[in-house]
Amino acid sequence: MGPSMLLVQQSDEFIQSSTGIFDATLGDLSPTASKQSGRSILALQQQSDVGNSHYLQNLANISMLYESRVVLDLIPTVYDRPGRVTEILDSEDEPEQVMLNAPFKPGQDGRPMPAQANERGAKHFDLSSGAYGTSVTIGKSYQSRLQAGAEEIGKFLEASPELMPIVLPTYLKFRDFPGAPELASLLEKLRDKKYPGLMDDDEGPQTPDELKAALAQAKQQIEQMGQQMQQMESYIKTEQAKQQAQIQKAQIDAQAKLQTAQMDAQGKQQTVMVDAQGKAQQVQMDAQAKIMLEQVKLEGEKALERMKEQFEAMQSALQRAHEIALQEDENQSEERQARVRGRELNAGRE
Repeated sequence: MGPSMLLVQQSDEFIQSSTGIFDATLGDLSPTASKQSGRSILALQQQSDVGNSHYLQNLANISMLYESRVVLDLIPTVYDRPGRVTEILDSEDEPEQVMLNAPFKPGQDGRPMPAQANERGAKHFDLSSGAYGTSVTIGKSYQSRLQAGAEEIGKFLEASPELMPIVLPTYLKFRDFPGAPELASLLEKLRDKKYPGLMDDDEGPQTPDELKAALAQAKQQIEQMGQQMQQMESYIKTEQAKQQAQIQKAQIDAQAKLQTAQMDAQGKQQTVMVDAQGKAQQVQMDAQAKIMLEQVKLEGEKALERMKEQFEAMQSALQRAHEIALQEDENQSEERQARVRGRELNAGRE
């Protein structure tokens, strides 16, 4: 087994060397790969990307460009109905509903509404006018520009952690988890307070009156935030009480359902037992009926045998009586014949 495993491992290395796809590219977290440094793993991944870049290059320069030409040629034909509402993605990959081939403007609910051509704020996406081209760029894929910005700023913070207090508010603006905008706004105010004049524009530093007004406005905002925090705490307590009541209600409902299920199971068990007893009694009655029927059949057969014997005895008696009668008839006939012959002899003698 030892030499065979070595040959398998060596063949695996040969395949990786020939294809240019190594374990690091495949995300292998084996003990051997975990001993390598981050730079060596990154170098292997880059080597794999370079070795197989011609596939993506052909895809971008030939296949995707041809596909885009086909799609651009079909879009005016397929999406030709004026007033058709569809959904597009903006530069941040956020969905947005628009109306095609007709003037529109966003309604109160965010859906596009028909508008006049010269109406203020109206937009018109006429797909039948103009000629369009496409360009394909190959690179690391991101779900949105926010994700790309967050990754780049994150790398910058890893390289220069001492700039965290200054860059962190901007970094949080590129994050999309709940509470990130509020946290970025709060940290930005703390940054402006700790580093005054850092975010000033080219017009120069603020005057003392402007600083006092900004400070008063910041205090007012902090008070408002405190009130909002209190409201949130009250809301959270109320929601917790509601959730606790819902949990208790769910527990009571579950217990009631469990008891109902147990009662149903007991009722079904009793029904099964009664059915089983009834079936057992039926089987017993059927067995007794079969036994009685067998007894009746047996007695009938015995009576039939006795009747056959009596019938045969009667036939034998009749046969004997008939034979006796025949014998008597023969005897009487012989006596008569003898008497006749005797009379004839007596007559001849006379």
